[in-house]
Amino acid sequence: MSQGETHEPNYVLKVLHWYLKGRTTQLFDRCTFQVFLMLSGSDTGIGHALAKHLDSLGFVVFAGVLNKDGPGAEELRRSCSQRLSVLQLDITNTSQVKEAYLTVSGKVQNAGLWGVVNNAGILGFPADGELLPMSTYRHCMEVNFFGAVEVSKTFLPLLRRSQGRLVNMSSMAGEGVKAPNKVLEHMPRKVSVSQSCQYTQGINVKLINPEFSLVWDTTL
Repeated sequence: MSQGETHEPNYVLKVLHWYLKGRTTQLFDRCTFQVFLMLSGSDTGIGHALAKHLDSLGFVVFAGVLNKDGPGAEELRRSCSQRLSVLQLDITNTSQVKEAYLTVSGKVQNAGLWGVVNNAGILGFPADGELLPMSTYRHCMEVNFFGAVEVSKTFLPLLRRSQGRLVNMSSMAGEGVKAPNKVLEHMPRKVSVSQSCQYTQGINVKLINPEFSLVWDTTL
């Protein structure tokens, strides 16, 4: 998750790259043709590093950010190639999700998306769950669960075209930590389980935990 994750992302990037490649032999360490990927939460942390990494490998990257005028977005524009596009994408904002979809679909056209990475997420406030207001729980759910679901559902037609893969980023933040972080940590797993039950169209659904790499995997 982009916000609150500050550890070294290199190992996570390698895992993500491997799963984004899937089982195909058409993708090499550096792409020689256009392969389109969309990820959320690219302002900071793993999402930011992943956007740069995929761009350096030759992928066409659509990097969704919470603030398109923020320092993270500016750094992506400055350091990445012209293949990378920065998208204004607050995943709790339905209008922004739809606008991002229209932008991406207009560029990829019939090629579809090779992958979507649900990386955007929040840590919440590490305190005794009894003391926290319900608004804190609701905000965590809006970002870490419903936001990921809406992005997935919206971009599903583009994934279906290429029989792509959907990657959900989890977090170690909830292990041994009191709610709402415990709730947060399990949300991407629930998203993945829900999506694996519903999406029966040749799309691979992956769940990655930054500290333990892959923790759940299914092929649809």
